[in-house]
Amino acid sequence: MSFEPMLNAGGWPLVVLIAVALAGALAWSGYWLLRADADPGSRWTWGRRAALAMVTVLILSGPSVPVTETRPMSNIEIYLVVDRTGSMAAEDWAGGPDNGGGTRLDGVRQDLTAIRDAFPAARFSIIALDSAAARELPLTSDFDAVTSWINSLQQEPTTKSSGSSLERALPQLTQDLKSSSENTPEAARIVYILSDGEATDDGVGASEAKAAGVSWSQLSAVVDGGAVLGYGTSEGAHMREFEVGQTTAPDDEPKYITEPGTSQPAVSVPDTKELQTVASDMGLPYFQRTGGSDDVPTKDFTDVNVQEVFSDGRERSNRYTYFTWPLGLAAAVLLIWELAALVRADRAAAHVTRPAADTGPSGDAAGASGGSARGTAGAAGAVGAVGAPGGGGSMPIPVAAVPGGAVPGAVPGAVVPGGAVPGAVVPGGIVPGGAVPGATAPGGAVPGGAVPGSAVPGYGGSRGVPGSGAPMGGMR
Repeated sequence: MSFEPMLNAGGWPLVVLIAVALAGALAWSGYWLLRADADPGSRWTWGRRAALAMVTVLILSGPSVPVTETRPMSNIEIYLVVDRTGSMAAEDWAGGPDNGGGTRLDGVRQDLTAIRDAFPAARFSIIALDSAAARELPLTSDFDAVTSWINSLQQEPTTKSSGSSLERALPQLTQDLKSSSENTPEAARIVYILSDGEATDDGVGASEAKAAGVSWSQLSAVVDGGAVLGYGTSEGAHMREFEVGQTTAPDDEPKYITEPGTSQPAVSVPDTKELQTVASDMGLPYFQRTGGSDDVPTKDFTDVNVQEVFSDGRERSNRYTYFTWPLGLAAAVLLIWELAALVRADRAAAHVTRPAADTGPSGDAAGASGGSARGTAGAAGAVGAVGAPGGGGSMPIPVAAVPGGAVPGAVPGAVVPGGAVPGAVVPGGIVPGGAVPGATAPGGAVPGGAVPGSAVPGYGGSRGVPGSGAPMGGMR
């Protein structure tokens, strides 16, 4: 078991950063959830979240098992030098467009496809030749990449053409072949040159190759096979102009490359002598390609004894099989648990807070009762003092409940502390300045309290009643 981070962009530093962030969040959460006075269930909550954080970090760490894969490796390396100068747009392939044919580049695409199909397991490298030479496809076994390049092959834009020759590709090809011979000496290097051989750079390419100390004959020691393919007829043909994004209506007359200083279409004739010389120097066969019936079949230059160039070696590649699905399952369970806990907590909070938000007649009545509680409590205290013990010969007031009404500010249904008002209802709370109807205080004083400014009906005397003119404890 090993660990290979699944975050390729950040690797281990990003995994560590995420782990530190999760640890900080857990510490902050634990400050509240792990306190001594916290709900015991909160410890489960913190533990669940800690487990989820741990599983997340483990998944990002990429627990995996290294696996080494091997497959047969072809040691065939195909090097393609493709001429796409303006002369390759000459219309002498298979009779030209007027006879159902096309340009020399059409023939090049067909032959490139045949070469590709003949070596499906090989590695390909493509050097494109126009006013300069560049390796447009490094050595690769990507079959689709080769196909894409072949399908997108176009001639060099006419306005950017400044002349070319095969020798312009010689330094790049030499470098690639020598590098291959040093790095993979067991490989078979097969070279195909596809061109019309026409030189239009006034010998500049040949001079540069000579100055670099490279030649076609030097390559014979590192080339194991291939062919030089020449395109075009001995009569030659006109070359169409080409510009990127240029479109021509079907009925429009095509535009052709003209001779310098004239308005007459130029004629491109292949230089078969130059092509044959290159083939001879490299030790390769030469084939002239016109698209006609005289052309040799493609198998004549693609039939290579593959068994001789296959090695017994294997292409080895290392990869990792990630062991994350059990951790993913655990994370899913923890997430579902967390979600369920959040739903329960939300419902509990809603149940607790809902009564406080209720409004209606009962709520209003309760508010009104509470609002007048303080006044009623005062009245109850005053009335309860009547008939209290302490006066000579006095009689206590029989205890009676307040029938048919509530005492605001008090708990409904409770008796008035200190005594009740017998046979009477105390409407509206306190009776300021008035008598308590229907209540008598026989034979006794009202100790400790009085009904301000009033007499007790039915009681002969005003003993202890402030405002009656009789002092406290006076005569009956």
